[in-house]
Amino acid sequence: MKTVFQQDFTDIEKRLLQSGEDYIAMLEEALAGYGRYLDLLQARAEPDLIIQAFNEYQLLCALREGPFGVAGLNERIEQFMQQKRKIHRHPHSRCTKVDR
Repeated sequence: MKTVFQQDFTDIEKRLLQSGEDYIAMLEEALAGYGRYLDLLQARAEPDLIIQAFNEYQLLCALREGPFGVAGLNERIEQFMQQKRKIHRHPHSRCTKVDR
């Protein structure tokens, strides 16, 4: 990761989560970052447009497990989006992953 951040990428940003406020700010940014994707999904737009919008924002983390790992962040972002009424999950639904 150090090598990545030493390069001058304009589309990669490093965030340190040092407090609860930092974590909430990150959740808000994720909600904003996925906003276009969620809007297109709700509008039942063409699948290609939805996938393109989804790929416009990515949240990466260095850990797999724990509250700051991939699974923990995905779960917390999902809960946050549900609280903000951006997504609705039915009790008997399950996630599906699509690979190209």
